[in-house]
Amino acid sequence: MHLGTRSKSTSLVLLSLLFAPFLIAQEPPADLVLIHGHILTVDAKDSAVQALAIRKGVIVRVGTDAEVLQFAGNAPGLRVIDLQGHTATPGLIDTHAHIAPDGVRDLYDVPLADAASVAEIVSRVQSRVATLKPGEWVTGSGWDEGKLAERRYVVATDLDAVSPTYGPESPRCTSTPPSTSPSSACP
Repeated sequence: MHLGTRSKSTSLVLLSLLFAPFLIAQEPPADLVLIHGHILTVDAKDSAVQALAIRKGVIVRVGTDAEVLQFAGNAPGLRVIDLQGHTATPGLIDTHAHIAPDGVRDLYDVPLADAASVAEIVSRVQSRVATLKPGEWVTGSGWDEGKLAERRYVVATDLDAVSPTYGPESPRCTSTPPSTSPSSACP
């Protein structure tokens, strides 16, 4: 009788192992599928594909629409997004930012991106100089000489008249300065 009980126990264990995959809820191959797109895989060949499948935030299959849809099947809860030919890229994480310099620039720079002339830039610098203590710097950025009425660079001699004791600082410089002023050349 002892042998029969052991045999039955062994049989039950074997049956349980055999049918376990059917008894346990299986995870679907994917929970999100992107189709009809231009998807940049960022692999070693910089391949582009039509579709991709994702499971729990991880890309699990890339290929044609047909290949990916066949892989994903039609599990309940599967979300399919039609990209309608748009481009998709893997998640990008930019771990650096220019928050402090941009914030400082917004607070202290003379905004020059929309200036229409050298005279307007000089006027803005003059307004800023009026708010500074001796020795403080005037900074500005964003100007584009191609958009100025004069179609030329702003040079030190333009600014010296309104800021003779303040050091103008500008991120724009040229290796062939349009003026003979040594302060208008690149360092």
